[in-house]
Amino acid sequence: MDTLLSAKTIADELADPVTFAEETDERARIIYANPAFFEITGYSSAEVIGRSHAFLEGPRTDGDALARMRADRSRAGRSRGTVINYTKDGREILFDLRARRLDANGTQPRHWIFVRREIRPTDLVPRLRVLFLGVEPLLRAGLQRCLAAIVDDLTVRQAVLDDSVVMDANADLAIMQALGQADQVVEQIGKASQLFWTQQIALIADDQFVQSAVPSALPANVIAIISEAKEERLLAHTLRLVIEGGRYFEPAPPASQPADQQTDWTAVLTRRQHEILHLLRQGLSNEEIARMLGVSPHTVKGHMTRLFKTLGVRSRAQAVARYVG
Repeated sequence: MDTLLSAKTIADELADPVTFAEETDERARIIYANPAFFEITGYSSAEVIGRSHAFLEGPRTDGDALARMRADRSRAGRSRGTVINYTKDGREILFDLRARRLDANGTQPRHWIFVRREIRPTDLVPRLRVLFLGVEPLLRAGLQRCLAAIVDDLTVRQAVLDDSVVMDANADLAIMQALGQADQVVEQIGKASQLFWTQQIALIADDQFVQSAVPSALPANVIAIISEAKEERLLAHTLRLVIEGGRYFEPAPPASQPADQQTDWTAVLTRRQHEILHLLRQGLSNEEIARMLGVSPHTVKGHMTRLFKTLGVRSRAQAVARYVG
């Protein structure tokens, strides 16, 4: 209890949203939120205390990422990841969410502290030295654009895994394209660590590798597996998380249905609905979709309502999963 009181005294003064939760069942229930939490989310104490954090989730909240963080907390007593939460008025906020256990192991009930720090595109990382290892040119160009948007002083080098060259890359982060099977990638990581003395490696991978990779089976200096198909805005947020000391392992994409069970959406959906689904897959909001299509947000909302009904879904995430599945 003394630990909770001390933590509360500190949290009261923080500008970032902080909550304490007590785990009495499958979901931890909030027992405290600091003033910054109420100010930023727009909720009152009566609307928050006693509830799980699920009320902060919405259409673009990544359920797989939340499940992974819960597993990390259960295993290691702490977790970190990026999550989209929603304010009371429906505004999206991208948070760097950190959680850790407040009391000693074995103590019941368990108490947790959750700290959310908003990720803003204007907050630049002061300096970063990056080494690209075997990353194909188009993919490298996209990664470099994302890094340039979040790093003030960016130094980039590129190299290939060549036994004839041993160099001190002097890089803060190596970004390597994962090519081949998992055992081949592990071998490539070992070679990179020897040739370039790289301490931290982020893997950029296709869906097949993401689906099959087991993070715990990879070398400890692999701090991220990121899908090469990730939309650039979300990619920039993920890279920031990794740069600032976090770890990120891409949730596996949903398995495809057998060909005889797949729906031919070409015959079912209109051209406009296909356009909207394509933009939804990029993570765009209704307002952003409206600007792209040259229509009003109200028109987009109408299209979305009819689209959800056609697909038989209730959320944007479900619509995209049904469309690509």
